[in-house]
Order: sequence, then C-alpha cells, then structure tokens
Amino acid sequence: MANLGNLALELKYLIIDHLLIEDPLHSIIPLSGVNTTFRNLLAPRIFNTVTLRNTIESGNYFKSIADGPHAHHVKTVHYKALVTWPSHEYNEPLPSHFPAIIQEVLGSLCAKFPNLKTLRVYIPIEEDDFTEQFHEIEFDCSASAASESEHREGGWSEHVRETYAAISQNPPGQITVLEMLAVAPIHISSWDKPAFHAFLGGLERFEISFCGGDNGAGWQLSTTEYYPDFIGQISNLFFRHLVSVKRLSVTAEESGPVGENGEFSPAIFLDPGYMPLLTSLTLEFHFIDSELLDFLRAHKDTLSSLHLSQCYCSNISYAADPSIELSWSYFFQTLASTAPSSTSRLFSRLSSLVIEPVDIFKDEDFENGGYDHLKEDVQRVRGEIIAKGGWCRPFSYGCQDTKYGYLNPDIEWEIGRFRAGDDRGSYARCMAFVEENKKSNKKN
Repeated sequence: MANLGNLALELKYLIIDHLLIEDPLHSIIPLSGVNTTFRNLLAPRIFNTVTLRNTIESGNYFKSIADGPHAHHVKTVHYKALVTWPSHEYNEPLPSHFPAIIQEVLGSLCAKFPNLKTLRVYIPIEEDDFTEQFHEIEFDCSASAASESEHREGGWSEHVRETYAAISQNPPGQITVLEMLAVAPIHISSWDKPAFHAFLGGLERFEISFCGGDNGAGWQLSTTEYYPDFIGQISNLFFRHLVSVKRLSVTAEESGPVGENGEFSPAIFLDPGYMPLLTSLTLEFHFIDSELLDFLRAHKDTLSSLHLSQCYCSNISYAADPSIELSWSYFFQTLASTAPSSTSRLFSRLSSLVIEPVDIFKDEDFENGGYDHLKEDVQRVRGEIIAKGGWCRPFSYGCQDTKYGYLNPDIEWEIGRFRAGDDRGSYARCMAFVEENKKSNKKN
C-alpha cells in the first residue's frame, strides 16, 4: 500500500503547494497530522499567521503556541475582537470583554514570538448599532474627554483603550507593521500615551482604514460633527510619530472620504515633515488637495510607489493658491515636473503609479435615470479607450452632497475633461516618465 511518508521530499513540497492553491491552510492542517515529517514541513505555514480573539479560550490557545515548539514560526498576529456597542440610552457601563489573559498575551507578543513582524487589529462596531444612531451620539473628540468617556460607557471604547495600552507594552522595533482596520471616529486615550507613540516610532509600515456607513435614512457618516473632528486629529495621533515608516496606507470609505473638499470631507493633515523615509503611499477615497501635493513634493527624493484608488479631483478648486486649478492634469504635471533651472525630474525615484479604477463610470450611476442623457457619451468614451489603448483613460471628478454627504461623481465634467484631453495627455507624459524611472532604477 502506498505511504505518503515514503514520498521524496520534493513530492511532499509539491503536494503542499497544490493544496495551498486549492484551499489555503484548511487543506494542509489535516495533512500535518499524517506524520512527523509533514507536521514539520507544514508548521511554518500553519503558524505563520494566527488569529487571537477576545476570549479566555483563545488566550489559552495563544499561550500554548508561545510555550510550544512553533512560536518562532509566528510572523503575523491578527487580533479580532467582538465587543458590544453601547446604546445611546445606556444607564450603566458595559463590560469591555477584555479578559486578563488577552491583556497578558497582547502585552508580551514580542517576548513570546521572536519573529513576529505584523500586527493586525480589527475591533469592529456592529454596523446597525452604530450607524443607525450616530447622529444621536455626542462625542467629544478631545483628549481630555476620551478617558472619561471610556470609563463612563465601557464596552467598545474601553476595550479599544485596553487593547492599545497592552500593545504599547511591547518594545518598539520588532513589530514593524501595524494594520488598524475599520477604525471608528472616536478618540481613544491610549493613542495619546508616550508608550504608544514610541511603538509607532518603530514601525516601517502603517495601514489605517476607517469604518463607514449611513444612518438608514441617507445621511452619511461624514455628516456627523465628530467625523471631521476625528479625521483632523489622526495626523497628531499617528502620522507625526511614524519616524521610521517607509510605507503608508490610508483607506477611507465612500461614506466618509477625506481630503479637503468642502464641509464633509476633512483634510488629514499630512504634514510635509512627517515620515521622512516614506517610499510608498496608498490612498483610497481621498480628494486631491493642496496638502497632498505639498506632502508628495516633500517626499520627492524617497517616494517610489504611489497608488490611488477611488480618488477624486473636485470641479471646484480647493487649492491654497486660488490661481491653481486642482485638476488631474495639474496633479500629473506636478509628478512629472523638473527642478528649477534644471532638466532633472523632481520625482526621480517614482517607478510605480497606479490610479484605479480605469473605467470610472459605474452602471449604478445611471439606474436612477439622472444621467440617461450621458449614456451614449459614456459608451463613446469607453469605445475610444478600447480603440486607443495605452494610457488613454478618463479620471474621476466629484463632490459630496451638501445635505446628505454622499459622494456625487460629476459624469458630465469627467466626459468634458476626457474630450478636452488635458488630463489624459498629462497622464501619458507622467507615465512615460515613470517608465523611464523604472528602467533607470533597475540599471542602478
């Protein structure tokens, strides 16, 4: 009878690779129980990423890994908690659901897992609990009010405070990647502490995404008073302390875009002096504004990758200089500009530029009949993109509704800009410059 244990080592690796393609992790865990050889071969993959939940059982499981032979395989920890969001009619603090063993595990990650590099934190708010009442909730986003609010309400905010207080106990430098997922616009007192700032100082990659939603009646999260207040604080809370970061990712939601664009889209205050080592920047649902351009210019000597997803220019200029039209054309001209009295490019290291999506026109934009008169124009634009190929494409323009805050693409303006050719012409010249950089950087 055939025996898996008798197969050559190369064949065992082929089996593992095939199973990982078909069904990552779930298929290889049973295989690890076949014999000691497979267990040893698979352990680095099985324990590469481990998930911690806010339960005593999960904490004990983590301690067993830390005390066992596979602790050195752990490279990524994903902390995923489930916590009750308090009703706006609460009468007493809710439990934070933060067992002592979870505090112990999060506070000693570096000591327990010597090769840990990435920490992913996801403490979601139950969407219905939060968004349906977010206009009835009164948040004071000041640092002085944060601690009082956490202790008064308990529940979610107290859990987040305890989580980051525990994480801050780890020495800076070993964990080099922090991903903060679906962050709610609520000031947490732990983020103000020197220990957390020191932890941020040891990171090389920082990713933050914000939660979104509407209240069920159409009003977007961005229309609340506290959302712009919170967004206006993230620079002081996080960005200013990222002294070693090389890669930054900021992801907003369609219900709460960032970047200066009127009342509901606040600037995130990317100070030009922050993150001096930055090589890669990723933004999602961000309006192109003067602040972003200044930040990019300040990092012209280090920036090699720029990825913009669902980002917009406004058809109304919000430039600091009123004479400047903040169009996509101006944006691309900035990236491809030369130094004063010189022929050398300012962004000489920029070798990757991605603007998504390529097809900016969404079928749902035409479902309510508001843009029926533009359907044929859109089809002609799409046809021209296919016919010309290459770097021929339109770019997104829009604004937020002044009452409900929803993102409004200006399809007519987008078509007009495409026909005028300024945006796509500047984009083509910019991309040609980026390709030149790519070839030049490879030679060097």
